[in-house]
Amino acid sequence: MTEDTSGRPRWSVAQAAKRAGVARSTIQRYLANGKMPGAYRDETGVWSIGVEDLLGAGFRVDAPTPPEQAAEGVPHGQAQAPAVDQAEQARRIAELEAELAEARRRADVAEAVARERSEQIGDLRRTIAALEASRSDRTPPPPAPAPLAPSPAPPARSRGLLGRVADRWGL
Repeated sequence: MTEDTSGRPRWSVAQAAKRAGVARSTIQRYLANGKMPGAYRDETGVWSIGVEDLLGAGFRVDAPTPPEQAAEGVPHGQAQAPAVDQAEQARRIAELEAELAEARRRADVAEAVARERSEQIGDLRRTIAALEASRSDRTPPPPAPAPLAPSPAPPARSRGLLGRVADRWGL
């Protein structure tokens, strides 16, 4: 056992399990699920779990085993993990079932959209095939007419200087 700066005790997983009267795997499961936010690993990699983390997670620290558990054959100091409220469990189950129903509804909608798009793609492919077939059935278009040859320019000598410049510039 170690102590933090406030003087509160801190324990390893094994020590915390012994103090809470549960198995080490129960403490490890609570740590893995984030139910002990103040717990941390020290520089050697050993978990340091504060008493407030155990209490916050619902464990009773150093409590004697209730008589009804002792009568049921649970050894002293080996109390079970805290029981979860059944109303809370029922609420959570209903919440998860609603989420599952919503996910299934979304999946059904997505499948319907995918089927519709697949049909549209098939229609487009058939249309393209028909267009390509009709294009190949056509006779090729007639060749474009040859450009007209420019008319011969009048001889440059017949015009004066201004005429020759105009001819050169295509005016």
